[in-house]
Amino acid sequence: MNSIIAVTEFVLTGLVLVWSGFFIFKRRLPWRSGQLRWVKVLAGLSLVLYIGLNWFSDSITWRRAPLNLAVVVLALALGFLEIRLRRLTNRPSETEKSGLVLVRRLAGSVALLANGLSILAFWLFPIIDLPQPSGPYTVGSSAFELQDISRQGVYNDAVDQNRRLMVQVWYPVDPITSSVDQPTEPWLQERPLIAAFAAYARLPAFMMSHLARTGTNSHWQLPLSANQAAWPVVVISHGWTGARLVHTDLAEELASRGMVVLSIDHTFGSLSVSFPDGSVVPLEPAALPPAEDDPALFAERARCLVATYAADIEAVLASVRLDRLPDFLVGRLDTDRIALVGHSTGGGAAARVAMTDTRLAAFVGFDAWLEPLEADVGLGATLPQLHFGSDQWIDGKNRPQVVSWQTVSPASTFFYIKDSAHMDFAMLRHITRAARLIGWGGAINQRRFAELVNGSTGAWLSAILGADEAADGNQAIRRASADAVIQRIAGYPEIISLEL
Repeated sequence: MNSIIAVTEFVLTGLVLVWSGFFIFKRRLPWRSGQLRWVKVLAGLSLVLYIGLNWFSDSITWRRAPLNLAVVVLALALGFLEIRLRRLTNRPSETEKSGLVLVRRLAGSVALLANGLSILAFWLFPIIDLPQPSGPYTVGSSAFELQDISRQGVYNDAVDQNRRLMVQVWYPVDPITSSVDQPTEPWLQERPLIAAFAAYARLPAFMMSHLARTGTNSHWQLPLSANQAAWPVVVISHGWTGARLVHTDLAEELASRGMVVLSIDHTFGSLSVSFPDGSVVPLEPAALPPAEDDPALFAERARCLVATYAADIEAVLASVRLDRLPDFLVGRLDTDRIALVGHSTGGGAAARVAMTDTRLAAFVGFDAWLEPLEADVGLGATLPQLHFGSDQWIDGKNRPQVVSWQTVSPASTFFYIKDSAHMDFAMLRHITRAARLIGWGGAINQRRFAELVNGSTGAWLSAILGADEAADGNQAIRRASADAVIQRIAGYPEIISLEL
């Protein structure tokens, strides 16, 4: 539906552009209403598209509001000209001509400006549906609240309040025959989270409302596929000021390949977390104050933040291993095939867990923030690892810890992606095309970046975890398949191997 709406909006802006151009630049004014025939045809087509867009689409978005204004202004001006010309029995006087010319040029100018604003809004804030995942499975999705009874009073929680987390689940579903009967879910449905995205970008909340219309490939609460008795698991941890949904494209790719994905909302580290009881917990900025204000305090809070994220990951892992999960997942997850994926702070937290949890099968880091980790960074992390770094972070303060990790953890492979930025890992292209202009995104094509990261991560984890085979698959074959994926990744021109 979004693609049909986008094409219709494109055609309508073109028609309005021609219509307003005629009103502004036409030198001679037709003095008979019949001479406006082709303009009436243009107006008729525009009005049909205008009515269709606003009647059949779910809502009138702010991006389309200026375009709607342009159509209304032009239609009113055309109606006024038609009425005036029908009343004329002779050619209009020079005074009448001047008045009519002023009306149409004023209307055309207003419409042209409004149309331009909509074109700019369509370009800056596009509705880009998530790409179709490459795996053989349909993707199901659900969410649940998890409480860690071993921790109370974390950050702004009451001293007797258990640590509360929201967890999103994506999982493999047997292919369905009709998407009409089982529609997919929109990407961001929580209004507080959309408002938080806007506030983070220093924009009015309505300017991010298009995110609620972004389509995904996830079907809500369909049955988990029975093709395997127990499915491999991937736990995703987002970065500071992230959210559990900012890696939805990756999660869908992994689920389509036969993995159950659990993505954590780290309460107080996420921009906004909405719980089933209606409560909303916003970001706690004091959890990571600006480094330039007080470097020592920043370092202390950073260590605490990464430790909190790591404890959240451990709480989810405990729930998986103890089967404290929604009913449809109980007894269906393979606790010997669990991998971690983390971005930024979430990557540092996942790295911390990977250093001590010997039961994990793999770890993938996206610009993993290793700086807050204590001494012996990487020591004990003997599991297979794949790390992607951005051009923006490659030579920053995180570099010494990356070098240390590579030195003590020979099972790790580090790549960085040319012309990329730290926030490119968080689905920027689905939020705004202005990401590069405001310093969020890198120069790399965002679609290509997502293809590289999601496709490579999906292929590597699928090989390591044996996502397309039984739980007792041959480990040597899995490692060989994973090594082949690494060789393929190294061959991409945008990806550079990070050597010591």
